[in-house]
Amino acid sequence: MSRHPGIVLVFILLIVVLSLALAEDEYLLFSEKKRQQIEHQHGTEVAERLSRWKTFVEESQHKSEQEKLKLTNDFFNQQLLWISDI
Repeated sequence: MSRHPGIVLVFILLIVVLSLALAEDEYLLFSEKKRQQIEHQHGTEVAERLSRWKTFVEESQHKSEQEKLKLTNDFFNQQLLWISDI
């Protein structure tokens, strides 16, 4: 369980919404204007995560599904603070 479950949930929901907003060869919510709005509303840290996600999505487009799954898992493990509950 994370020390900041609300932040984790917001981040995950943001990623899901952004992923669903991807259009063919066009990133609807990845514009600089949208990034600035997110930074203003949610802070620099969230805007930087958005930029890292955008880069990740762009660099992963032509990978196999299996590679994408592993890379996505690795990406989230690097971005989110988590503590083992074992």
